[in-house]
Amino acid sequence: MQRRVDEELDRWKDDPMEVERSVSGVPESVQSFWRRVEHRKHYLFLPRAVKVLFAIPASSCQIERDFSVSGSMVTSQRTSLSQHNIDMATFLNRNGEFVDLLQCEAIKRGKHREHTPSCFTYPLDLDWDIEDDFSDEILAGFMSSTSFSLNEEEKENS
Repeated sequence: MQRRVDEELDRWKDDPMEVERSVSGVPESVQSFWRRVEHRKHYLFLPRAVKVLFAIPASSCQIERDFSVSGSMVTSQRTSLSQHNIDMATFLNRNGEFVDLLQCEAIKRGKHREHTPSCFTYPLDLDWDIEDDFSDEILAGFMSSTSFSLNEEEKENS
C-alpha cells in the first residue's frame, strides 16, 4: 500500500492539476478543487488525505469557545445537570445553524406532563394546609427582609 501511495504522490508531482477559474476570473475554492480531483478518479489516496488534513482545525479557538459554553452551564446552582443534558445543550448552543427548533414536535395543551421527565416533578398532597406547617421564621428564610416586612404590614392593615 505504501508503494501505491508513493507512486500516486510522484505522479501528482510530475503532472499537477491546475486550479480552474470562473468566467469572471475567480479561482475555485480549495474544497472545490479537491472535490474535482476526487471525482476524476485519477488519484485515490490524495483526496482522502486532504479530507483528513482539512478536518483538523487550524487553531484551538473554536474548541475553547465550546468548552467555555459548557463551563458556563455547570455552576454551583446547576450541580444536578446530567452529562447528557450538558452535551446536548452545548451542541444546540454551538450548532444553531444545523438544528431547526421549529421542526420539534408541538406539545398539545394539557399533554405537557407526558413530556416532562419524572425527575422534574414532585408529588404534592393537595389536602396539606401549608399555613399550619410554615412559621414566619421559615418563610423569612426564603424571602428578602423587604418583601417579608411588606407582607407583615399588609396583615396589620387588613
